[in-house]
Parts: sequence; C-alpha cells; structure tokens
Amino acid sequence: MRNTFLLSLASILITAALATAGCKIRPLDPATGKAIIEEAQPAFDAETFVEENWETRILPTVENEAADLTMLLEALETDEAAASTQYGRREGDRPYNFIVQGTGRVLAADTTSRAGFLLLDVPPLDDMANVRLQIGPVLRGTALRDALPFMTFDRFVNQMEHANASHAMHARLLETVLGELNPASLPGRDIDFHGAFALQGTDLPAITPVRIVIRDSE
Repeated sequence: MRNTFLLSLASILITAALATAGCKIRPLDPATGKAIIEEAQPAFDAETFVEENWETRILPTVENEAADLTMLLEALETDEAAASTQYGRREGDRPYNFIVQGTGRVLAADTTSRAGFLLLDVPPLDDMANVRLQIGPVLRGTALRDALPFMTFDRFVNQMEHANASHAMHARLLETVLGELNPASLPGRDIDFHGAFALQGTDLPAITPVRIVIRDSE
C-alpha cells in the first residue's frame, strides 16, 4: 500500500514538472498584480543600422576626428606608443586603429587578388609607397568599425552583431565609394581621402577608405 502511494506521488510530481518545464516565470506588476510580458527584441539588422547611422554618425565622425596622415606617420615613427595613445583607439590588447585624412599620389594599382589596393606616396613625395588604400572587392580587417567610438563591442548584443556591422559598412563602401573606381586609370594621379587603418606590425598601413576624391578629375 505504502509503495503504491509513493509511486503515485512520484508520478504526479513528474507529470507536474514536465507540464511546467516549458513555462517561463514572469515578474508581477506591483500595481496590477498581473504578469509583466516583455516585448521580444527585434533581430539586429546590420544593413539598417549602417543606413541609419551613415550620414548622421559614421561620416561626421570620420570627417571631424581624422588625423592628418603625414603627421601621424611621422609621430608613429618618432614614438609609436605615445602617438598610438594620442590618436588611436583600441579595445583590450587589440591593435590600435586610426581615423585619417590625407593626400597621396597613386604609384600603382594592385588587383592581382580580390583584396585589391592602391599604393600611395604621401607628402613629402619621394616616389616611395607609404600606405596602401584598399579598393576591394574584398576589404580586409575591421579598422573602420574599431576606430569609431560608438561601435565598441559592448554596444552590441554579441560577436555576430559586431562582425555584421563591419561587413555592412564594407558593403556600403563598395557600393558608394569604390564601385565606380577604375583602378587602371589611377597610377600617376593625386587623390584626397578619408579612412581608417589598424597598426599591425611592419606592413604598410592598409587604409579602408570612406571618401576618395580624384584631384585632377574635378
């Protein structure tokens, strides 16, 4: 008899547990005593995020916070640590990222891979390449995202959203800045540019351009 009772009690408890397993405990509104039903957060749309922030935040930040590239390169050569702290931005121990603007002469266009770039000689001109300007169609790195103060990792829900924001900005650049560019026509010409790059080892800085103006075409 006792064993039958215990088996019945166990069956009831298991059934109750299974019935409530999918239930969500919600807090009660102290005023009404009713459960507070939280609204589901919409999925992050990186393209929409970039569209909404491009003209109002991204471009103004690049234009207003850009350091002169020639000056920055000289400062990095003199004291990399001090210049990085003064002009750069980074999270944790990742490389420093810089927003820059400058003028350069295109020495060559390298499109042998999909990660194409222009080799630029910046003042004082000496026919030696100082930086690379990424022209795609593959844009490497996340320098533009990481140089913007309002796009730090803690502003996003997770790593996927953070990565997608960078991808969406690159897609926008390829469509609006780089899509009409004819790399073969640029060697020997002077250009103005705004962009961002990450300081990584001894490689020439690879600038992700946000704005390019071909001087002698105006």
